Amino acid sequence: MLEDGDTVTQYYVPYLSAIQIYTNKSVVASRNRREDSDGVEFESDSWSEDSSSDNLSRSLSNNSSKAWEDAVSEDSSCDQEGSWLRDNKLGCLYLQYTEMASPYSRVPLAEKIDELARSHPALLTLKSVDLSPASWMAVSWYPIYTVPCRNTEKDLEACFLTYHTLSSSFEDCAMECDDIDIGNDPHCSIQGEKCKEKNSGHVSLLPFGLATYKMQGDIWLNPEPYDNEKISYLYSAADSWLKQLNVHHHDFNFFTLHNNTL
Repeated sequence: MLEDGDTVTQYYVPYLSAIQIYTNKSVVASRNRREDSDGVEFESDSWSEDSSSDNLSRSLSNNSSKAWEDAVSEDSSCDQEGSWLRDNKLGCLYLQYTEMASPYSRVPLAEKIDELARSHPALLTLKSVDLSPASWMAVSWYPIYTVPCRNTEKDLEACFLTYHTLSSSFEDCAMECDDIDIGNDPHCSIQGEKCKEKNSGHVSLLPFGLATYKMQGDIWLNPEPYDNEKISYLYSAADSWLKQLNVHHHDFNFFTLHNNTL
């Protein structure tokens, strides 16, 4: 409901902003052997056990310094030995991607996933149980239109960046990933808002983190302090997650730099 009392419905288009998929060594090795035996081309970058963390940090840092350039995909996977990152805590980095294009140059979420799957076919076959708790993705939401149309309403230009975990074992990460203290860090805990499998077989990926852009005015928040506190909490959760994984997320940095509500 707008300040003048009118009610409108805002529609958004989701785009893949960033994704990191960590798998178990055995899963990647077995799938690679099966894909090779079936004649499926599979390209990967080798990561040495000593330099994997440095390469991850360096590649993400270089990407984050670019401003709205063409999309850059920093994809990497295990070597033949199944290299592990950070003392076996994260798992094997199978896929890493950060969107760098301007919002007007991006393709919708489903189309981007299909594009990434051409070079990483396991993206369409891996199950949530195959992924380590460090697997995550960020989705950017940009407004497409409002019903009824209100082109002059600046408060309806708000954009959102949501963070979602992909592993079904995320709730156990406090025990399995001590370096990423999700269960003990109040900024990273889901507090019961975990993925819930529906009877239809669908899974709801509730966001554990959030960043906003151009979210101004009272139309987005209730006057009670709860909404403001939750927005602040979700932002802190996203910030903590990225810092603990040593990820420089371009969209997050942009949203933070231009956000007046924090």
